[in-house]
Amino acid sequence: MRVWDADDVLDQLFDVYEQLPEETRRAIPLKRAWVLDEEAG
Repeated sequence: MRVWDADDVLDQLFDVYEQLPEETRRAIPLKRAWVLDEEAG
């Protein structure tokens, strides 16, 4: 048994979202957004 917190659920969803059936993606509509990470490097 594994207990997932909200971050785990979202990480897994983001990893497989493109492979989900169209019906599932319509139920969970996500949009890709690009942001700059000002703390990097």
